Amino acid sequence: FLMLIFLIAHVYLTTAGHTLTSHIKAMITGWEEVE
Repeated sequence: FLMLIFLIAHVYLTTAGHTLTSHIKAMITGWEEVE
């Protein structure tokens, strides 16, 4: 049960940026665009 909550929370948080892939791109490249 806790694994399911963990997975859902992480999927939500990675898609909660400016665009769907902005946080994933920042994790891979190490850079994030800040306004």
